[in-house]
Amino acid sequence: MQIIYAGWSQIDWDGWWFSERSSCFLAIIGVLVITYASIAGLGLATMLGIHFNAATTQIVPFLTLGLGIDAM
Repeated sequence: MQIIYAGWSQIDWDGWWFSERSSCFLAIIGVLVITYASIAGLGLATMLGIHFNAATTQIVPFLTLGLGIDAM
């Protein structure tokens, strides 16, 4: 319940879309950019012929998401 309230309190609407002062829009875009960067990195590794193991497919996406959100 507190997470929903925290997210709702940070939304700032400008008509029908998020305002430039909205923290929620920044968070959504940041998570999407980090996710697509992780997908692109794994795709590049596949193109270079690097073989994946369990650590690559199960740990690396969460590691990049955690580091990316920390840096954001």
